Amino acid sequence: MASSSTRPYESSREEAAHEDLVRQYLREIGQYPLLTDVQEVELARAIEEGEAANTKIETAKRLSDKQRVTLQMTVRTGRQAKRRFIQSNLRLVVSIAKKYSAAGLPLLDLIQEGNL
Repeated sequence: MASSSTRPYESSREEAAHEDLVRQYLREIGQYPLLTDVQEVELARAIEEGEAANTKIETAKRLSDKQRVTLQMTVRTGRQAKRRFIQSNLRLVVSIAKKYSAAGLPLLDLIQEGNL
């Protein structure tokens, strides 16, 4: 069992490691540019079109090769748009998580939940 004199040291080491992880994560997500309002609308539209194309592929009884390829490209574009939309909004998750961490909840846990 650890003596009471080592616990504060271990706690401060854990806090420092925690802060390092947060800093590293913030650096990583900082590489993704924020979106303009117009970009958000364009990405949202591409996401919706991709989902609709995916549904059409799954439910259509017959598709020509050309139709299938076109729909698959739309699905791929929609997935790329979704990835970009999510990546560009990771800082928003951190901002919201910081507000809740003031209530005593671990910041990294909140960020992880927000990213789901």
